[in-house]
Amino acid sequence: MESARAWVPLSQLVGAKLPLEDILNAVRQFDRREALFTLGRIAADLANTRGGVLGSEARAWTHNLLVQRIGSANATEDAVSRAVARLSPGTAVAHGHVVFALQHLILTRASSSGGRRPDDGQLAFLMLALNDHLPSWPNESAELSATEGVVASMFFASVFNESSYDPLRFLVRITRILGGDVAGSPIGAEDWVKLQVQAFGCSFRDYAEQFLVPVFMLSRTWRNNEPPVLAPTAWTKGDAALLYERWFREASLDVDDVNAWPTSSAGPLGLPPTFFRTPFVRLDDSMLCLSPWHLKDHVGLGSWAKLNSAAKQMFGTDSNQRFASTFGYLFEHWCAGIAQRAKVRGAFKGKLVLPTATGADDEIEDVVVIDRDRVVLFSAKSSLVPENSLKCATSQAAVIKWLKRFYFDEGAKGENGGYRGGALRLLDRKVQKIRNGDYTKRGIKKNALVLPVVVCFDKVGETPVLYKWIDEECSRLGILSARSQVRPLTVLTPDDYEAIFALASRGKGVCDLLVEKTRTAERLRPMDWFLHHRVQNGRNLRAPGTEEEFDEIMERALSRLRENGILG
Repeated sequence: MESARAWVPLSQLVGAKLPLEDILNAVRQFDRREALFTLGRIAADLANTRGGVLGSEARAWTHNLLVQRIGSANATEDAVSRAVARLSPGTAVAHGHVVFALQHLILTRASSSGGRRPDDGQLAFLMLALNDHLPSWPNESAELSATEGVVASMFFASVFNESSYDPLRFLVRITRILGGDVAGSPIGAEDWVKLQVQAFGCSFRDYAEQFLVPVFMLSRTWRNNEPPVLAPTAWTKGDAALLYERWFREASLDVDDVNAWPTSSAGPLGLPPTFFRTPFVRLDDSMLCLSPWHLKDHVGLGSWAKLNSAAKQMFGTDSNQRFASTFGYLFEHWCAGIAQRAKVRGAFKGKLVLPTATGADDEIEDVVVIDRDRVVLFSAKSSLVPENSLKCATSQAAVIKWLKRFYFDEGAKGENGGYRGGALRLLDRKVQKIRNGDYTKRGIKKNALVLPVVVCFDKVGETPVLYKWIDEECSRLGILSARSQVRPLTVLTPDDYEAIFALASRGKGVCDLLVEKTRTAERLRPMDWFLHHRVQNGRNLRAPGTEEEFDEIMERALSRLRENGILG
């Protein structure tokens, strides 16, 4: 089965692939440090400049270099250059996945001494050639439907490029969630304090203000002319010196420690968990960031992982159920808080219904909005996609297996472990209760138009083909949109969830937005595109008070840096 691609492979231009062994032989000739430095600058441009993988900076690293060999005596070079010159502006050569794959090959195969500095044009050609080999999965056409194969490929690709998020909202969100109140969760307040100290060496707030926030904001400034490099010695001073040494040590591996960068069971192009858990590479007295995307993951997913690991140690268990449930509480409370902040604005339309506590008897859904004969059911899902099911997946089947479990698992076998079933199965049960009249006294009519929504903390690949697959599965199972007066599912990132309630605080009805989004004309468009085309100023997608909260976070972070002698 041919994988769905959003980029240009070499074979599309000249009709043939470059053998993988030829790519590996080329990488072996490179100087590891020089090659990584160039790829780090490319990754910074892809992540931080306008247009991302389709922007002018991305084209400067790829298309513009590849067309320079028109007229070459080498027939392949001439053919590639002429073909690239004919490509439309909406085509990409460089993208997150191919940069990551090339970085990992260089970390594990390039020369630590005696290698040569790679020509930028050669790196561009290798990315073009590698595009033919990504993802490196076996042919599984007999196991998966045509739709499932494309879903897996697009879901996998979506994790490697993320440019359409608001960094301001991201930082405020992470500090709100992980700095939230755990009252009522499986981990008590006293143990939660101890857990943070074990995970970070201090409270999460101190860790965020002294390390995560300033380093993340620094990463947003990196471009080709501002290389993604920092010197830890400029940070490891003052009373927090030992903490900074720990944080940088945990976020990095030495460039020459080849054994620390293991290969994957998926072959030479597979990316192991270590690669994603390590945003920095130590180069003598400095550190090179592999990509701003790595650092963003370190802020959010990395903090989650540190708390999860600390919980297992503190409670003496291999299970993460206690921490995962607590994190679920924190994420649901954050969702409720966003809705409450919007509700207090006089322009909010409809009735907001929240449970008195997570899992309380009066819970209809995590967040509910009722507007006349329409009701939105927001289901908050804090589950993280396991690395082996996405970033480090060795097959399309592994991706589809997780998606089926997340959305459609019946849940019976997981009751003792706290897993209640797939997100859409649970939403469908709420629809049946609505039809039975269980919530009429709460203002929801039996025949109300139901708008089901899943809000996911992690990336769950909102794409047209994902919606197509979900619709097909719902129809086959007879749930949700297969029922009368139930609109197709909407999948939201935390950014999109915040944006909807930001618009709601300014008078745009939540039900109105989601009815419009689930119409045929808009159904398959990405939610961020849908929302941005409904405002004149992107700042209107920030909930009231968010910018002020960000300013406070930044001021505290800068104050900490001054106290520690890092800033003058």
